[in-house]
Amino acid sequence: MSKEKEQNKYGWNDVKPVAKNKSLVSELKTFKSGATRSEDAESERFDLISPFALQRIAVIFAEGADSHGENNWELGVPIDVTLNHLERHLQMWKAEKKSGEKIGEPSEDHLAKVAWGIMAIMHYEHPSTVEANYGSLKPHTEISGFKGKIGLNHPTHYHLR
Repeated sequence: MSKEKEQNKYGWNDVKPVAKNKSLVSELKTFKSGATRSEDAESERFDLISPFALQRIAVIFAEGADSHGENNWELGVPIDVTLNHLERHLQMWKAEKKSGEKIGEPSEDHLAKVAWGIMAIMHYEHPSTVEANYGSLKPHTEISGFKGKIGLNHPTHYHLR
């Protein structure tokens, strides 16, 4: 058996043994043509992500790149700041729905900005980004579902103080 990296449900790489023998053909999907393909991508269904929602989020990324430079956000914005911004946009969206009036800039897509903020926080939680300064965060080891460690035995999950 060889070892290959496979992303777990959090998108982080785990090492999973992969057999190279015919006894594991059941792990392969066979198509009408007779071609086979492993089913290892079934736990991540990128094909189910709405292209319409993704396009709206991509517009927010483009606006941010124009205002702050490409990938500026990857330098590490404190999570409380990101949460404040996404919560502000969520409240503005809710107020618009309740009042029927546009709040903020006429072209502002509040829900896309909420989704962008959530994506940014998910990025900040990834083990490869923990080294950056995320403001008022402290390690939290009691979050269910993740057992990995980062660097010198630092827990991978963080929460607001």
